[in-house]
Formats: sequence, C-alpha cells, structure tokens
Amino acid sequence: MEKDVKELNGELREKIKDGVRRGVIKKVQVEIVEVGERTVKAKLQGQRKAREFIAYRVSNTGDLIIQSSDVIIMPLGHYSSEWTLCVYNSGKGRALVPFLTPAAGARLVLVSREFVGIMKAQRFRDGDILGHAEGAPVVYRES
Repeated sequence: MEKDVKELNGELREKIKDGVRRGVIKKVQVEIVEVGERTVKAKLQGQRKAREFIAYRVSNTGDLIIQSSDVIIMPLGHYSSEWTLCVYNSGKGRALVPFLTPAAGARLVLVSREFVGIMKAQRFRDGDILGHAEGAPVVYRES
C-alpha cells in the first residue's frame, strides 16, 4: 500500500500559512550536492555539512520516510509549487520513526518540494540489495 504525497486543501493551507507567518512552521532550505543511485547527498539549512539521505516506505502505512544519520523527515502534503509540509526531527539518536511525534521533539516544517520529489524517485524498493553481511546480500523488503 503505497501512499502518494497529496496536495493540501484550502483550510489546512491557510492554517499552515498562518503558522509560517507566526514563525511556528519554518521553511528549511535544501542544497542538493549529489544524486546517487539510491541516495542523495544534501545539506539542510542549519547543517554544517552535507549528509547522505535515503528514502523508503513504512510497510504498514505506506508513508514515505527520508532519513540520514541524524535527520528524519516524513512528508505530509504539498503546500505549494515550492514547498512540502513535513514532520521533521534531528539530533543524535533521533533519526528513527518513533521520534516523529511532538512528544519526541518533532516539529512541522516546510521542505523544498524538489528535494522530496528526488527522494521519492531514489527510494528503496522491494527487493533492492542494501549491502552485504558476511558475504550474503541484505535485501530490502516492504512487507
């Protein structure tokens, strides 16, 4: 069950616009450094150096997850032609799905729609080989 990142409706868009105006929802600029076969090297606003990001689907919900060693992002919906509303958390040990809750410090941000689109195209798919452990392939499974 794969969900697509949807367009946000008018009422929700107005609430997001108000959140941006009040500074509650921040816009996070993304500088894409390199696009690999299954990874994207990018620097998010506020980061000192570029990180390698991967993308995959959560098997039970179909949600897209974008993750690096210390950042996790879950796109919720397209806000405009330039921005996608996302749940975002960062920090050592916080780049895991359970940290995508407000109680764990996650917050709503607007991330470049281009970055989300590139990550969606680069995501791991069922059967992709992630690497090798003791000579045997480690295979990504969506179910």
